[in-house]
Amino acid sequence: MKEYMGTSEPIHVAVMLADVLEEAQKLKDRVAAEFNCTELFITNFSPIMGYATGRGTLALAFYK
Repeated sequence: MKEYMGTSEPIHVAVMLADVLEEAQKLKDRVAAEFNCTELFITNFSPIMGYATGRGTLALAFYK
């Protein structure tokens, strides 16, 4: 994310998970500490994405 976004401009971020809420919260906290987030939230993968990736998957979606 740092390579694509830098750390100073405001960004919007979603932490996505498949049955790993504690790890998602840790990742959210790390992102909040390192970036200027206008929006930052945790969400579950859709059922299809969760099926395709499997339990224990974390992902980030972000944009300026």
